[in-house]
Amino acid sequence: MFHLYKYRLKSFLKNREMIIWSMIFPFLLGTFFYAAFHSITEKSEKMDPVKLAVVCDEKGQFAEFIDSMKELKFLDPVFVKDEKEGKKLLGDEEVTGLVICGGSEMKPELDLKVRENGIESTILTSIFDTYLRNYQVITDVAKKNPLLITKTVEELYKDEEFTKNEPLGAKNADPFVTYMFALLSMTCMFSANFGHENTKQIQADQSGVGMRRSISPTSKMAAVFTDLMAALTVEMVIFAALYFYLGKVLGVVMSEEYGKVFLSGFLANLLGTSLGYFIGVILKLPAKTKEAIISAVVLFMNFMSGLMIQNIKYIIEKKAPVINRINPAALITDSFESLGAIDDPHKYVVCTIGVAVWAAVLMILSIIILRRERYDHV
Repeated sequence: MFHLYKYRLKSFLKNREMIIWSMIFPFLLGTFFYAAFHSITEKSEKMDPVKLAVVCDEKGQFAEFIDSMKELKFLDPVFVKDEKEGKKLLGDEEVTGLVICGGSEMKPELDLKVRENGIESTILTSIFDTYLRNYQVITDVAKKNPLLITKTVEELYKDEEFTKNEPLGAKNADPFVTYMFALLSMTCMFSANFGHENTKQIQADQSGVGMRRSISPTSKMAAVFTDLMAALTVEMVIFAALYFYLGKVLGVVMSEEYGKVFLSGFLANLLGTSLGYFIGVILKLPAKTKEAIISAVVLFMNFMSGLMIQNIKYIIEKKAPVINRINPAALITDSFESLGAIDDPHKYVVCTIGVAVWAAVLMILSIIILRRERYDHV
């Protein structure tokens, strides 16, 4: 059987049109996605410290609080000598807000002026409202029962854990990385072209090679198996090359759980190949027509999984979630997403099982149809 596998592998490698479509096109599309979305993501996701003018004693209690916000990289404060200078900076749009300290030690007041409505203004308002509210609570507790101050402070600030720097590892919160997962899904699904090509080379009514193989003493199931293994070999090389190109060359943060990634990739390619087999054997149409149908089916499935419109899968999830449960491309995309973005082991298992079931069903149906084929004349 090895020589059958070797010859089929050589046949695939000589098919330049198929290799270009299956390999070069995803690489180009991934590069275009990166060029289009990388700069957008950097600009939209990067949050610089909010610039703030402060009229306050630089050694006072409020200054200490403002310095702590500076250390957490929330604020970029500039201490000014008076309100007039602060208003000038605010008017010239050099700062987002102006804080004027006032009141007494027992009843402090902070007058916050912001330039305009927006996310930075909202951040400033939230920070100072929270500070004043907590300060008042601590002051009231100190008056009534000083022994509870420590416990009160711990309760008030126990949620500050979210400000710690935690390594994200392979998990990626970039919303545009979903396009890359959808691209991987499309690449695997287009393995259907290899499956269809295999059916052409084994069916007597589809090609001359098919005629010769139909009358050869080689078992049809042996031929199907070796053809499938040859197709999966080429497909997995393409998948691995694309995965490492996206991660190592373009710098897209992908999962480093390579065992799970390549298990998903293998099953996804098997599903794509099985789809090609199924369409190839069930439709009695010219080869070019079948190829057009395969392209339409694969592109439609991947459109529904978010390849062209990022939020389409989430819209479907709200309106008709069952579509996402049965769409093979959505299952493949979600299996990669659960490893590289959202860290959801349960979803990974469910999606991987779904992909495996689809692949098994399509391949079994294809084999049954192939085994039943008979020709009056070859």
